[in-house]
Formats: sequence, structure tokens, C-alpha cells
Amino acid sequence: DFLLLPYELDPAILNKLPSKLFEACGLGCPIIINSNSRWDHLVTRYKLGISIHFDEPIKSQEEFREGLNTSFFENLESNFYSWNKEGKLLIQVLEELLGS
Repeated sequence: DFLLLPYELDPAILNKLPSKLFEACGLGCPIIINSNSRWDHLVTRYKLGISIHFDEPIKSQEEFREGLNTSFFENLESNFYSWNKEGKLLIQVLEELLGS
């Protein structure tokens, strides 16, 4: 299974990171995302999924086929994008705010 993230390469979002990317990581679901130099670094470094050029059909087919040979999340710390880690932090902050 993959989560498909076919974002348009609009100048308004090129330098932002899609929250769906992190949600997919938290679920352990690899992504298929439109190639963007800002996102490609994370996708490649942590093996989060497959980055393809949606606007180039022949190239995207090759990138997809090559990407299927990837062991996803291989370079990712076990709880790097995990809600377990963030949940503990949230509970800690709430307890401090409530004086518990």
C-alpha cells in the first residue's frame, strides 16, 4: 500500500512540507509524491516512499518501478515521526500546564 500525494508544483507550496507526508510516516505507509527538491531530500534520506515526476509519464513509470525495490523507512529512527513520541510530549506539556 502507498499513500498517493500528487501535489501540483505550485510556487505557493514548493518550500513547504505537506502534513500528509508526516501522517503517512506516523502510520508507516510509504508515499508516492510529486518530485520536488525540497521534499526529495526527506523522501530519499529516510526512504519514505517514491518521488516521481508526475508531469513526465515515461520517466515517472521508470521511477515508480525503481522505487518498488526500496525497503521503506530503513533509515528512519523507530519513533522519528511516530505519534507515540509526540503523544508523550503532549501529555508532559499538558501536565505541566495543569500543575499535575
